[in-house]
Amino acid sequence: MNTKLTSERIKKLREGAGYSHERLALALKEKYGISITPASLKKYEVSDQFHVNYGSVEGMATKYLYMFADFYGVSSDYILGKSKVKNPDPNIKAACELTGLSENAVVTLKDSKTITMEFGLISALLGHPGLCNLLSATMGYIRTVLGACDEDEISFCNKRNLDVVELKRYYMQTVYSNIIEDIKTNNVGIEIETEKLSDSNYLDKIKFTLKTTKESEPNA
Repeated sequence: MNTKLTSERIKKLREGAGYSHERLALALKEKYGISITPASLKKYEVSDQFHVNYGSVEGMATKYLYMFADFYGVSSDYILGKSKVKNPDPNIKAACELTGLSENAVVTLKDSKTITMEFGLISALLGHPGLCNLLSATMGYIRTVLGACDEDEISFCNKRNLDVVELKRYYMQTVYSNIIEDIKTNNVGIEIETEKLSDSNYLDKIKFTLKTTKESEPNA
């Protein structure tokens, strides 16, 4: 048990659920038939190492631990500070620890009907060697939209009369399209290299694509 973290999490869970110590004691008694005083609940939450009641949580009965976990819908390992994952489903915990994905991300992947229906495609996409390029291109586009574009990139685009956001978007779409086409034809290994951004023919193609796209848009 991580004493300090356990006390902090017990307190945070109570506050997040909107309970006072008195109301929580009543709720636990009503739901589980277990009596625990508000004073004991307060002691379990002491995380100040210099407080006289610090460490009280170490003497907490096991039945209280499981009661808290069930009441708040979290895992006992989360309360004990052994895991960052709140969800009590061991499969979700294992997926988070294995992949590094957030709990919300794993739950979304697990519960989304749309994702479940297209899981074959998602699996192929995640397993494709061009995935890192796609993620890099996507993050580059997002950073640019958020205004975190590199000055060299802005200068590069200004000299060639290009919109840097549109350039990033086109590059992202190109990478994605090539990966999908590669998956469809089962020809693994097609990747768009960043060096192409310095190729004049490639830039001309981008400028032409952007020009025709804008001309075809309503009220352009």
